Amino acid sequence: TQESVVTNIAKVLGPVLVGEDAAQVERLLRLMDRVLRGNNYAKAAVDMALHDLLGKAAGLPLYRLLGGAVRPSIPVAHMIGLMRMEDAVAEAAQAAGEGIRAFQIKGGEDAPHDVRLVGALREKFGDGHALRLDANQGYRSAKCALRVAVELGKVGLDYLEQPVVGLDAMADITRAAPMPVIADESCWDPRDALELSQARAADAI
Repeated sequence: TQESVVTNIAKVLGPVLVGEDAAQVERLLRLMDRVLRGNNYAKAAVDMALHDLLGKAAGLPLYRLLGGAVRPSIPVAHMIGLMRMEDAVAEAAQAAGEGIRAFQIKGGEDAPHDVRLVGALREKFGDGHALRLDANQGYRSAKCALRVAVELGKVGLDYLEQPVVGLDAMADITRAAPMPVIADESCWDPRDALELSQARAADAI
């Protein structure tokens, strides 16, 4: 929560960082890991603030310090939360009217509903919008998730995010799903990213 992030920064991370050299970002990230396990949201906030300080000290936008721009813009996805299909389609239509061309659709609690909703959104928007279903590890097993992925492919889903728990199950689905599979809860740090890559357990993170 926002409250836990603020509390961890103020009471746990802040006291060990005050007085340190803000330019030593990697050292400070390791220091944060020593005093606080997990809590990546709080650590990420400090990480971004440290990098922002580097950019300000150098008088350059941070992307210049990190090697320059790769692309002029990125698409922004609008999140469609868990809600009735009619409400979800209406919210997506409003966001599309504001120029949004990608949707992250929360799911995983009711697979048939997920399939119907993706189908309704694809029918409404055609091929001009990217549809990503975030199952939040909600499908019970790799077999279940694969059955759902096949049905989602038939109705036009572009990406399936974190359908199940576990590296092996993610690898099974990534090999067989008709669309790219994205890891989310499977990846909290660089070590997780390396394990995902080695296991070929996702197409993207």
